[in-house]
Amino acid sequence: MKTTISSKTEASNAVAKFRKCIESASARSEKREWTFPNGEKERCETYTVETRLGKLLVAIPKKWKGKQAHLFALNHSGGALAPDVEINIPDGLDRAVSGAYVKNEKEILICHRGRFTAYRGRIRMEKSHAYFCKWMLEVQDGDIVNSMIVVASLGSASMTEELAVFVEAVSVMKARHKAGESNEEEVSKKKSSGWRDAKEYEGRKQAPSPSGSKDYEYLHGPLCNALTKELKSQITKVRNVTVRSNQNIDVALVDQKSKKALAIFEVKTSASLSAQLYAAIGQLAYYKHEYGTQNTKIYLVLPHELQNELHCGEFLSSIGIGLIFRKNKSFEPESERSLNELVRRVCAKKLGHSKKYG
Repeated sequence: MKTTISSKTEASNAVAKFRKCIESASARSEKREWTFPNGEKERCETYTVETRLGKLLVAIPKKWKGKQAHLFALNHSGGALAPDVEINIPDGLDRAVSGAYVKNEKEILICHRGRFTAYRGRIRMEKSHAYFCKWMLEVQDGDIVNSMIVVASLGSASMTEELAVFVEAVSVMKARHKAGESNEEEVSKKKSSGWRDAKEYEGRKQAPSPSGSKDYEYLHGPLCNALTKELKSQITKVRNVTVRSNQNIDVALVDQKSKKALAIFEVKTSASLSAQLYAAIGQLAYYKHEYGTQNTKIYLVLPHELQNELHCGEFLSSIGIGLIFRKNKSFEPESERSLNELVRRVCAKKLGHSKKYG
């Protein structure tokens, strides 16, 4: 279980580590004045970090009344500099403060509890948690277990990219909130399985920047689509089984009659799996409960580059999560000889007799 850092000394050390990571990744730093919603201003050292989404500005001002602010602004267009996202870390255990550092052995994650100020008030926590459902992690938070949004892993090779993605995601959520999107509609979608035969986005996404637009490669969509295509080719002779996705699930084999998932595939593409891996374990367990049965098989799908870097395959297997790696144009399960054999086993078990497959 991941645990919230509640010691003042450990929290200070985590902040120092975060600052050091940002300093190492930054292209430059300078004193800049930040403006806050209450009208107050503070001049502090501001780091400029180049990311795939554009320029990320990061500042760690002087400590405010027992908490340390972390300020972020993505692609600031000029004028008064205000944070797009502010993550406050308390000196000790304080669940009323937005942020928290979470430790797992030697690794430290920066997390957010889901309380966001927005246009004319706040975004309700249940709404932000639904929005960030694929980022959530169960954390031992003092004497209780709480769900938190994983923002980034300190010291990972992709830490600044993860920070930029989080800032952009929060900005989009706030924009939707301001536009008055219906939370009831989101909850309604979440309650139903919502299976669909939809293709994920491929190609390059575009992020605004002061010098124009900035493209960056989007890897998740192509990997999901390739897996969907391969699975469809494997079930052409199987009756009443389809390949589907929904608002939460990347790819699944679904029983057309019961509408329950026979197998669920969670795709991750980060260069550093630290934070994503923890999120994937919780996601797969929840998706199995919500959209499948006790017999539903769950799999984590990764790029082949991570195969030699992942050292927890035995642990994942022990909790019922299979690993699949994308190599060249094929998908290779670690526990089966081929994806075809994996699909054959899943479908044969559902149909009750292997001869009914094919």
